[in-house]
Amino acid sequence: MKSVLLACALLFSLMYSSRASANECAGNLIDYSVVRTQSGQTIGELALYYDSANGNNCAVFNHAGPTWGLQTFTEVMINDCNGGTCPSSSARDAGPYAYRAGPVRIYGRGRCIRASGSIRYQGYRFYGASANYCR
Repeated sequence: MKSVLLACALLFSLMYSSRASANECAGNLIDYSVVRTQSGQTIGELALYYDSANGNNCAVFNHAGPTWGLQTFTEVMINDCNGGTCPSSSARDAGPYAYRAGPVRIYGRGRCIRASGSIRYQGYRFYGASANYCR
């Protein structure tokens, strides 16, 4: 009976953490970039959201495949690129993470922004970037 309860508790915690991570950024997904190694193996995903209700942009960089659960340098950033100067301001999260960097948020209504992310894997640093978005 204890093992059944333990299994149920573990399953519930995994389901809850998946939902919580999916809801870290409010709004609509406006860009998504898969980061792959030279051999085509998916190791990360950059997701950029825009919330029209409050004008905020939000980005996360998630580990994927062999990097999921692997503590390695991971970074996500949103740059405000208004007025031709990029970045005029930015939001950044970086560190030795095992699952994701972020979320990071920056106000974007009436502004131009761009998100980027990176992950270190097997001695290399791999990058992903969004397009420029102006709202």
